[in-house]
Amino acid sequence: MGPRTRLAPTFFMLLLAGCANSSPDLPRVLEIEAGRRTRIVILDQAGRSFALQNLSSGSRPEVYGDTSGTTLAKVVTDADLQQLLDVLASKGLFERATSAAAPGAKSVLVVEQPGRSFYWSRPAVDPTRGPDEQPGVKAFDEGRAYVLSIYNSEVAYHAGSLESFSPENRKKIEAERRRSGTVERTDK
Repeated sequence: MGPRTRLAPTFFMLLLAGCANSSPDLPRVLEIEAGRRTRIVILDQAGRSFALQNLSSGSRPEVYGDTSGTTLAKVVTDADLQQLLDVLASKGLFERATSAAAPGAKSVLVVEQPGRSFYWSRPAVDPTRGPDEQPGVKAFDEGRAYVLSIYNSEVAYHAGSLESFSPENRKKIEAERRRSGTVERTDK
């Protein structure tokens, strides 16, 4: 485990602590119920989806063993996911939420609970205006950054190998691996 890996959980906790300390009364719009699944999903323009799911809704082996979906899910504690929901509420997620993604949206955040979903689509950027003049874009980008920082700080152990992907997805993975310079280990 390298220094970057060891620092990820520390960074995550500092991030959440900073959010909580900067606004001691974070709004609570949506509450996680123990045992019921709550997920926060990021959908990007490349068709990828990443999700955070609460621990009490399914064990890590159940979530990571499910190879039927196309979403890469990671499991976090209910308390950590609740704090993230509260931070997203403070950024206006639930005030701007819709019942479906905006047509042509390049990036979408979705909060899912049984029987209801909240969609937050990234507004189109107006190139004639500065970032401070586009509060919806800034709030979305900050919200997505919070979700990704937690997602990236969690380790996931999904079942499967490169061979478990469809041939077209294997080609994409291999192309990305070559482009990024990632080399497969041969000393396994």
